[in-house]
Amino acid sequence: MKLKKIINNTFISTIFSTAIIAVLGLTSGILLANKLSIIERGEYASIIVWVTSFGIIGEFGLGFALSYFVGKKPILVNCLWSIGVVFASISGLVLVLIGLVIFPLILKLNSTTLVGLFIALFSLPLSINNGFTSFLLLGLGKLNLFNSIRIITSFLNTLFVFFTLVFLKGDILLLSVFYFINQLLTFVFVQIIFHINYKPKFNWNKKVFKSVFNYGLKTYFSSISAQINFRLDQLIMSGYSNISQISIYAIAVSYSSILTPIFSAFGTIVFSKLLVINQVKPKLILTIKYILYATLLSFPFLLILFVFSKEIIVFIFSSKYLSSIMSAKILIVAIVFEGINRILGNALRAYGLPEKPAASEFMGLLSSVLFLYLLLPKYGAVGASIASLITYILIMFFQIYFIYRFYTKNHLLRING
Repeated sequence: MKLKKIINNTFISTIFSTAIIAVLGLTSGILLANKLSIIERGEYASIIVWVTSFGIIGEFGLGFALSYFVGKKPILVNCLWSIGVVFASISGLVLVLIGLVIFPLILKLNSTTLVGLFIALFSLPLSINNGFTSFLLLGLGKLNLFNSIRIITSFLNTLFVFFTLVFLKGDILLLSVFYFINQLLTFVFVQIIFHINYKPKFNWNKKVFKSVFNYGLKTYFSSISAQINFRLDQLIMSGYSNISQISIYAIAVSYSSILTPIFSAFGTIVFSKLLVINQVKPKLILTIKYILYATLLSFPFLLILFVFSKEIIVFIFSSKYLSSIMSAKILIVAIVFEGINRILGNALRAYGLPEKPAASEFMGLLSSVLFLYLLLPKYGAVGASIASLITYILIMFFQIYFIYRFYTKNHLLRING
């Protein structure tokens, strides 16, 4: 009974924290949409999408790897924390240098936006480290602490956006400065939390690093493909498309992302719970249950957001974003499949099969490139939305197939054994 109560409390706290994060994210989106012009909104979206994409590149899949290994062997916490600190520092600094060189060459951004991008870019060593430490807490079963970090990061972001746009009447440059400060303060908070609970000591182990890195690489291709699938349309738009199309699409993405925290919460819980389950059938049953729960819970919100998309977008973001309605409707449907993929992907990682989500996301990436090539030039933001919907559906079917193969293979082994 006590264990059931703990599980229920953890589940409720995770759902509650993701709801808070959703509200904070929506609040930031509303402020940015109403206080910035369409062009400025598109410019800031370009900064965020490039910095977050570089963050995924620099993470090398070690987040899930650290979480997986510390969940299986908590005694390695000092060694795994040390790996995270060293790798985040080196990887983040290398990416900063790369960004400083290539961004002026490949992006059509004005000088102010480019400077803002450079400022935000310097947060990479901090943000990567924040992710690693948070994943260690997740693997150690500290879901409440993991959720607290997510809330703090979102709260600080919303607070700084509000302060910058409402009181300082700030611009893209000031928003970028506060983006960096947000990551710095989050870093301090995360390290204090981790040191209070575990008092880590530096301990480098080459053998452990090799095992973690090998697992991470398999996860890495999944994570990077997923993020490219999620961001590819905006990345391409920032390179050649009209900046107003990026702004329109950014509003559609922000609107549809209201549903993301629901699936994100279930994906987080699935990964944490599956790490401590050894039998195959209970793992499969738990995965299916959580997909059904997430889908059923999101359906009423999906229906409201789809049917009343025009009224909600005009009320929240103003009438200047009416042209984003069709994209928003398509993405509202697409985000459900993307959310299911989060749960399926985390389940496969917890099964010890990080290469399977990677394969699924890579196939999705090929699909995304093809359909963006066909649809983006002619249909703009709407074409990008359709490409995302098709891609997420394909990824879902690939991951379902891999889970089916995993179950049938282990089932046959158990019968023959």
